[in-house]
Amino acid sequence: MPDMPLWKYCTTAHYLEFLISLQLFGDTDWCAEKQISCLYTISNDVNAHYQRTTIFKT
Repeated sequence: MPDMPLWKYCTTAHYLEFLISLQLFGDTDWCAEKQISCLYTISNDVNAHYQRTTIFKT
């Protein structure tokens, strides 16, 4: 995202704070470091954590 003006002046801390603010894990008692670690793990091996599914119209 380095070429996007919105993120031009953001630091790594800003990125991490933004990701935590999205509350992707819902209401959890996990610390910020554990949440970021989990997101990092999932994003590095998407095929192991997700599967492609087709939903047909009825």
